[in-house]
Amino acid sequence: MDGTDRHNGQTPLSDDSVRRCDFCRRELSEHFLFCPFCGKRIGPRDGPQRRWYHSQYTVAFALATLGPFALPLVWSNPRYGVITKIVLTVVTLAVTALLVYLLVVVFVQLIQQIRQLTNVY
Repeated sequence: MDGTDRHNGQTPLSDDSVRRCDFCRRELSEHFLFCPFCGKRIGPRDGPQRRWYHSQYTVAFALATLGPFALPLVWSNPRYGVITKIVLTVVTLAVTALLVYLLVVVFVQLIQQIRQLTNVY
């Protein structure tokens, strides 16, 4: 140390630019994208951490496959506003009601055709 706050050619990190790796808990600069010690990707320091189930693709896939059972994903998603949540809920419930109606109509027609076939023989 030569009195210039430099040690081995490196400047010490100030308190506002120091953060800890979420995995190995070592101190490092906030400018790193990957931890030099463990190699793990470092998330952004500020802002909320986004969950995988809040991505638009996950929500769209869940709504398409699970229908109204995926609505808790919509309502827990911090990216959507109240209007978006209401619109997605109404659209999902309307599509679900339409599909149930079509399923009942097809089922009734199928039962009628089976009865006609059994009455012929």
